[in-house]
Amino acid sequence: MREESWRAIEPGRKFDTVAVLDVLDPTKVIDHVIVKVEGQTMKHGTWTYYDPEWGTITKTENYWVDKLRTDDGLPADGGNDLKPIGFSDSKSRSDSISRKMMAKPQAVLDFEKKNAGKKKVKVRDGSTGN
Repeated sequence: MREESWRAIEPGRKFDTVAVLDVLDPTKVIDHVIVKVEGQTMKHGTWTYYDPEWGTITKTENYWVDKLRTDDGLPADGGNDLKPIGFSDSKSRSDSISRKMMAKPQAVLDFEKKNAGKKKVKVRDGSTGN
């Protein structure tokens, strides 16, 4: 036996209004948009499991929007899908860009070597006219 807690959308509502927040200032609401609601239910809140014979609590689980939470309040799966939008690993953006720019194909390296001392190199770039 268990006591469950669910989060659900009202079945009669076909549309809902969502606030659009400013990217630079999340406390500022830019607009309100009407979106179509796709009805679904999610585990949300405390689920309490009871021993059917004695009525004692055998286990409790805490859910937050269908994700199981541990005792410290963090998601049990590590919360990989709950990271903020601006999340990045420890690498800085300039480091990853410079590494990408350094990795040139051999054909590009050969072209640059061949035309290193020339002032004007004739290249077909697809443009028309002067």
